Amino acid sequence: MNRLELTGLTVRPAQVWGGVRLVPLVRASPVEGLRLHREVYEGMGAGIVELGPRERYLSYIPHGLVADWSGGGGPAAGAGG
Repeated sequence: MNRLELTGLTVRPAQVWGGVRLVPLVRASPVEGLRLHREVYEGMGAGIVELGPRERYLSYIPHGLVADWSGGGGPAAGAGG
């Protein structure tokens, strides 16, 4: 798998937490070699994107999970905490 493939996904019941709604998308079988790692962003986690002379937006992302499926295929150590 070299890119994010959306075919074969099934929608599961949504989970709501305050103003946030998460809709899980699942596959019948897991993606081989998929690994998630934690990414902590520097500073306050805020970023400004300039779209044009008077167009911009601000995003707040203090941390996230980054997906990697480079295809090593071997076992990987779990992240504990």
